[in-house]
Amino acid sequence: MPGTTTYIKVAPGCAIPARVFIDRKRILSNGTVAINDRSIIKLSSINSLRLSNNDITNLVMDIKEELEKILFHEPLRELFPSKFVHGSDRLARDIGTRWKCKVVASLGYVATLRYKLGYLRDVEDMAFLEDRKVDVSARDSARTALLTKELKFTFLERDEEEIHEEENVIDDKKMLSYKLNKSALLNNSIVDSLCLYVTSRPHSQKA
Repeated sequence: MPGTTTYIKVAPGCAIPARVFIDRKRILSNGTVAINDRSIIKLSSINSLRLSNNDITNLVMDIKEELEKILFHEPLRELFPSKFVHGSDRLARDIGTRWKCKVVASLGYVATLRYKLGYLRDVEDMAFLEDRKVDVSARDSARTALLTKELKFTFLERDEEEIHEEENVIDDKKMLSYKLNKSALLNNSIVDSLCLYVTSRPHSQKA
């Protein structure tokens, strides 16, 4: 099934794209889609399942701590224990507390991301990459940026005379303003990307 691309903030002014997939067979076998449940997973068609934007936000919040450990802190030798491993070889690990998903990323992806953000400092990690002839680069193939819009509502105060004249009229005057925030988009590659495969989600609480 086609994935949904979301963006995860990994440092001030920096974000990475992640492709989110739903393991339809696992989701349905776990009984996580029910007509009487406030289903987080939407039935967009008889053969298709997708997550709403709010669901993806909840998913990322649930796995964020474990994901950061994998991407930035866990020794590369533990993430990729095979003796003969190359930069294109991928790890696959189950993570999540309320949500359950499998994170998939290549050695080259993890090493490059750590290098760009200053996390590739461990001597053993650098020796591990050198032994396996894995090169890292701070340059992204496509110079792209992520723009996010921050909305702000400001309610206008009215003087007493105006309120008196409009006391029978419901008119909540407010002003909408916004600003654009620009973030550098790291490891923005379709070929070598971070992937999340959702296998289970939390049941919603019924009213």
